Amino acid sequence: METPNLDYIHAVAKGDDSFVKEILTVILEELPKEQSLYCKCIEDSNWQNAASLVHKIKHKFTIVGLVQGAAVANEHEKHLQMNSPEYHGQFNDLINLVRTFIQSYTNL
Repeated sequence: METPNLDYIHAVAKGDDSFVKEILTVILEELPKEQSLYCKCIEDSNWQNAASLVHKIKHKFTIVGLVQGAAVANEHEKHLQMNSPEYHGQFNDLINLVRTFIQSYTNL
C-alpha cells in the first residue's frame, strides 16, 4: 500500500506552513463526515450517491500523494455507477489511512 505524503501540498504551499496546516485541517474536518455519509449510502445500497461521495473524496487522496489510491477510487466510482460496491473495503481503508496520517502529522 502507498504511504501518504505532503509533497503535493508543500509544492502548492511554496513554503507557507500555515497554508499546509489549513489544508490538512479542512481535510480532517470534512473526511469523517464524508466517510460517514458514504458508509450510510453503502448500507442503503444508494450506489449513485455513494459514487458522488467517492468522486469528492478521491481528490483528497491525490492531495496526500496517494496516486494508486486515487486510481482505486476511480474504479470504485465506476463500479458504484454500475451498482457494484466491489471496492468498498479498499476505499474505506484508504479513507482511514488518510485520516490517520493527517491526525498523526498535525496532532489535530
